[in-house]
Amino acid sequence: MPLKVGEGLLAETFTIFRECGRGRNECVAYWAGSVNEPDVVDRVIHPDHLGEPGFYEIDQDWLNRIWFKLNAEKIDIRVQVHTHHGLAFHSPLDDRFPLMQTDGFLSLVIPSFAEGPVGLEGTYLAELHAGGTWAELDPSLVLEVGRCRSTEM
Repeated sequence: MPLKVGEGLLAETFTIFRECGRGRNECVAYWAGSVNEPDVVDRVIHPDHLGEPGFYEIDQDWLNRIWFKLNAEKIDIRVQVHTHHGLAFHSPLDDRFPLMQTDGFLSLVIPSFAEGPVGLEGTYLAELHAGGTWAELDPSLVLEVGRCRSTEM
């Protein structure tokens, strides 16, 4: 079943990445949605993190706080979205350190520090499988961009 991505969510994510990464550092965000609508992501969450040209690291204090907030608001993170310098691919670091270790969790990589046109062209989407293996998916078949309204978080 395709994941419906809130209207404007992709553009909002690109804006966050451009401001945060400034065309030279990796940046990360998470797409999330209500536990009652498992096929919808309608909000983007931009974590406190350190970004460098070849990696990012999430602030652990922020991470601890967000889990409580998400639980209280009944929100699930469904997609980890981050940038790479050049081509989009799933690096060994991406493979080893996803935010979630849940079967079916998605990881979307945006090329060129999100400095190119807003869209899925050139992106790389991977799905986590049992045992920690990742499988590449076609983003245009899995993500239905602009299929619902976005919500701020």
